[in-house]
Amino acid sequence: MFVLVTGKALSNRNINISQILLTCWHILLTYLTGKSELVIGYNCDGRNYEELDLAIGLFNKTVPIYIISEKNHTFTEILGEVNQSTELCQSWQDAFEWEKVFGNSGYCPFSFEFTELNPTDD
Repeated sequence: MFVLVTGKALSNRNINISQILLTCWHILLTYLTGKSELVIGYNCDGRNYEELDLAIGLFNKTVPIYIISEKNHTFTEILGEVNQSTELCQSWQDAFEWEKVFGNSGYCPFSFEFTELNPTDD
C-alpha cells in the first residue's frame, strides 16, 4: 500500500521525486529478477560545483548504486536506503571510473535517469 506523502514531509527528510521513482524502479526490478540485492546505474548530473550550474556541455556520469531490500522491508525503509545511496554517489561521482571497478566492460544491466523539465510559456 502506498501512502501519499506531502512535499513538506519529503523536504524534511531531504527526499525528492527522483528518489521516490528510483525506489519504485528498484522494487519492480527486485520483483522481476527475484533478487533482493541489485546494482543500478544512477545518472549523476556532474555539476557538483556552483560554477558548473550554467556551463554548457555534458558533465553527467553514470555511477553504480548498491541497494538491498528484503521482502519484509517497507517502502519507507527502502526509500531511506535509496536516499543514502544516491547522496553517497553524488559525493564521489567525480572520482568514479567504471574501468577501475568493473574492468573494460563498464556495463550495468539496469540504469535510472531522471530529468525534471521546466514548463515553458508559449
